[in-house]
Amino acid sequence: MLRLEDYGEAKKYFGQAAKANPKYAKAKMGLAVVAAKERDGQTAFNLALETAKLAPKNDPLHEKAMQLAFLGAKLAVATAGGMDIFE
Repeated sequence: MLRLEDYGEAKKYFGQAAKANPKYAKAKMGLAVVAAKERDGQTAFNLALETAKLAPKNDPLHEKAMQLAFLGAKLAVATAGGMDIFE
């Protein structure tokens, strides 16, 4: 679904998986990727941090989540003009 850029369907699928198992890191990461693709930096950042907390530190998913958190933060600042995200 992500490869097909069907973000609505991907969000639905990952959301159902995360709801069924809130500790399923891959579902949170999927939601974070969708948020980034939709240019929602704040949501991407938050979900990527949740993923990093859930994934073991030696898991490549942890590293990818930290990279996405950084990207989400940059996106949030860029789209918010750097002003209101800290309020």
